[in-house]
Amino acid sequence: MAAGTIDATVVSVPFTFEAERLNLSVLADFATGPDPFPQSNLVVRREFLRSNRDILKRFLMAYVEAIHTIKTDPEKALPILKRYARISDDRIARRSYDYYSKLFSQPPLTDDKGIDVILRFLAGQPGYAVAKNAKTGDFFDNSLLLELQRDGYFSRFR
Repeated sequence: MAAGTIDATVVSVPFTFEAERLNLSVLADFATGPDPFPQSNLVVRREFLRSNRDILKRFLMAYVEAIHTIKTDPEKALPILKRYARISDDRIARRSYDYYSKLFSQPPLTDDKGIDVILRFLAGQPGYAVAKNAKTGDFFDNSLLLELQRDGYFSRFR
């Protein structure tokens, strides 16, 4: 884009900060839009969920703990973010942390309204008319997180 060979592309943080530096304009940020939009998802096959609920429950417990760390301990989270996102600039790392730490919900339940936004969008696209009759609840399963919530697991992170 900076060289003018393409007019638009999809980028995410931290690359949006580089785009700003190059005086490029952000056209849409789904994370800050008026409609809920799933930003990241954990995906397994239904059979795996049925057969490995205990393993997945423990995985989600670790995931929830990581979200808590991200939201409450920037000094611990920032070096990890820099390492895995391969960010060397401290300022960009901090801006990325500030951006992403707000996106994680606790508990990290999938919002059916966000799935509905996607289904409505798809329903208007050629070849996706079947999305008009799709049931939002067929696309996610919060059962393990709801079980953890009933067990009081999330109260540890207040």
